[in-house]
Amino acid sequence: HFHSSLIQPAIDAGVKICPIALQYRDASGRTSTLAEFTGDMTLADSVWRILRGTQLSAVAAFTPLLTSSDTHRRALARTAQQTISDKLHEPIPAQNFSQLPCALPRALLSAQSAYVLLLDPILHNLPK
Repeated sequence: HFHSSLIQPAIDAGVKICPIALQYRDASGRTSTLAEFTGDMTLADSVWRILRGTQLSAVAAFTPLLTSSDTHRRALARTAQQTISDKLHEPIPAQNFSQLPCALPRALLSAQSAYVLLLDPILHNLPK
């Protein structure tokens, strides 16, 4: 579930949103559900599952930018969630982050978040 209130600042600023699908893989490269944060699970439960599990890696799949102007935040949140869900049903190849067309902070690359990441300031400066 996406919290549409988290998207409101992007709408207010009139910036684009880049939904990023994160897929977690175990040490052998298989898709892992160990990092899922769903249902009645608490943050502590989620962190404990991750710490008890085997080594995980996150693979990021960048989806097309979504325009936030003239869009209701709930509709935009549903679109972002559906875009990410659709991407997660496709094979996501492992990526070498040094080959990305933009410089992402190392902290962002290691972050494990299921929410839409607002990267417009970085993506806005990419060549068209």
